[in-house]
Amino acid sequence: MTGLSLLHERIRDDGCLAQNPPAPRDFWEFAGAHWRSTRRLGPVRDDLEVVHGDELDEALALLNNATINEVATFSPGGSLRSERISSARVLDTSMRARQVQSRTIFQTSIRNDPGTKDYVEWLNATGVEVRTVPYLPGRMIISDRKTAILPLDPGDGMNGLLIVRNPSIVGMLQAQFEAAWGMANPLGKCSPRYSSALSEDERAILELWALGKDDDDVAKALGVSGRTTSRKVTALMRKLDANTRFEAAINAVKNGWLSV
Repeated sequence: MTGLSLLHERIRDDGCLAQNPPAPRDFWEFAGAHWRSTRRLGPVRDDLEVVHGDELDEALALLNNATINEVATFSPGGSLRSERISSARVLDTSMRARQVQSRTIFQTSIRNDPGTKDYVEWLNATGVEVRTVPYLPGRMIISDRKTAILPLDPGDGMNGLLIVRNPSIVGMLQAQFEAAWGMANPLGKCSPRYSSALSEDERAILELWALGKDDDDVAKALGVSGRTTSRKVTALMRKLDANTRFEAAINAVKNGWLSV
């Protein structure tokens, strides 16, 4: 199942122009805060469930089988292992056989890994709607607009999951997905919305800097190595004729390449 089978993995892809989606870090921070509070205060509410260890795969399989109409997924990160791709194809084929509609947003860095890129293109060919953005704030799966799965730790999907059935929270998460979906690029296509001298990754770097992220954070968010990030940053500073991040942002705005 797209997303469900990828929750503990990382992905890479394509590099057109697009605006980055808003980053709903509050939801992921909420997940971790809620997990810590439930460990202190006792049982989890019926509409909020925490799972760990051996329960992770079982929880994902149950959600897979329970999904009837649609699934929406944020799938950030680096490349997928070949064995995970093989098992994911089985689940994805099952979903398509049940005519479950699937939409997944990957990071544009998936193109850097041939196996992952082939898998994502296969998904697209089977009818899964796939779009890409330069970075995503964390993993997220929403089943039938009723149940959402978030990692307790945005940086480590194996540390546990928060299963959310609260209608208000799931509704907000679905709205976040729809906003990101509207600004993402269809797989393999460049967005006509922008005639910018900035590449998609360069725009993402500026926006991540605006959020106070350092270059290590940028590399992790883009799903690329530190060396690749350094090359991108050097090229961006040269393009913007800037010596500092602040100057780079000012020049990008002056050129009409970045809105504020």
